[in-house]
Amino acid sequence: MARTSGIRVAPEHIETVKQALRRRFYSQMNLADTVGLARSTVQSFLNGKPVHLGSFIEICGQLGLDWQTVVELHTTAAKEANNAPASLPTSTEDDERIESIAKRNADILVTLFKNIRSQLPSDVSDEVVANLAKAALSEAKYYSDSQLDETEEPQ
Repeated sequence: MARTSGIRVAPEHIETVKQALRRRFYSQMNLADTVGLARSTVQSFLNGKPVHLGSFIEICGQLGLDWQTVVELHTTAAKEANNAPASLPTSTEDDERIESIAKRNADILVTLFKNIRSQLPSDVSDEVVANLAKAALSEAKYYSDSQLDETEEPQ
């Protein structure tokens, strides 16, 4: 099963991270050993595939890169929102259903934002945290409603 969660290097920065690798490390394996990750994780990072947030930050640190600069900020959720139909259904029943879904998604997004914010250094911008939360929300479609309801809001 393919893993789709995580954050990735923006396509326009892939060459930058590869150059940083060549400047600082002999090989992908050398970087992987230094950060204590599998070579496949480093390879995914270098090819713009999703990796866990902690791995992303650690690899960027070892490469001497600001992770907030190279992270892809355009999430799947944002792309889907841009492709949404121009007109929505007009029936009251559909409006209520859409409003209910929007409220639930907003609640989940706020919970994710708070949880992610509590785990990151204070110098990380709210825009980056919001994009990470939106990316996590876009991945929520892979989980059942019962799995999502089990998540607790951070205190």
